[in-house]
Amino acid sequence: MSSKLDATKTLEALPQQQSKSIQQEWDELYRQFKHKIIVLDDDPTGVQTVHGVSVYTNWDLTSIEDGFNEENQMFFILTNSRSFSVKETEDVHQTIAKRINHVSQKLGIPFLIISRGDSTMRGHYPLETETLRQSLEACSKETAFDGEIIIPFFEQGGRWTIDNVHYVKQENTLIPVGETEFAKDPSFGFSSSDLAEYIEEKTNGLFSKEEAISIDLPLIRSGNTEAVKEKLMEATSFQKIIVNAVNEEDIRVFSIGLLKALFKQKQFLFRTGATFTKIIGNISSRPLLSSQELRDSSSKMGD
Repeated sequence: MSSKLDATKTLEALPQQQSKSIQQEWDELYRQFKHKIIVLDDDPTGVQTVHGVSVYTNWDLTSIEDGFNEENQMFFILTNSRSFSVKETEDVHQTIAKRINHVSQKLGIPFLIISRGDSTMRGHYPLETETLRQSLEACSKETAFDGEIIIPFFEQGGRWTIDNVHYVKQENTLIPVGETEFAKDPSFGFSSSDLAEYIEEKTNGLFSKEEAISIDLPLIRSGNTEAVKEKLMEATSFQKIIVNAVNEEDIRVFSIGLLKALFKQKQFLFRTGATFTKIIGNISSRPLLSSQELRDSSSKMGD
């Protein structure tokens, strides 16, 4: 069993980030990245880290094509699937996958699909990503996913992943997620805080903890994005890849390695918290909405 940690002491003990040129490397690579990023959000809170991004509340062909045709590189589809039954979740994700593939082929635009789930690990996992995988691979002989990238990290909510263990930060204490009330959820309960063990638990042993690839903090903090890429290049047969992170810069370093792997034709699906969508969508940070902005927004909604 994992133990609780002192957050301040834990941060002090981590390797320092060696990433002075990371922003420049990111900017140069991102200009070459042409995939449409589609985020399937399992409840309405997933857009809390982004702004200026469309959120579609249905998934008919017209809406999906509109999303592909937007100038923005990213759009969200709110499935709200955390409130669905298993059968409904499976049906919806099969339908969405087939329609995304159809539009992608029609327009000639490649895509990434992110299954945005709860940062405390609740939800229809692995059902959603496994359904997406099977449906998309059935649509095209050219599609064969090498790995599933798992990033529950959510900085704004104090959800950190260290040594593959996922924590919930409460004041200055890091509590392993399997020891929190979230793990006792009557629909989506679990016992494991180590994400490799969580994967084995939730897949009923189909993917063992020993098979998981770990992108650890010492590697990320080294700033060696080539080494991150090489770890990703190892993935085969939908192998699970755990990304450790305690701040957005960790995610950016990882994402540079990810883009390099994508440029080498590796194919991935994603199960992540909200922070990854902000970084991979290249969404800038901004202050909280002011009272005037909230009033203006309410006024427009009433028009």
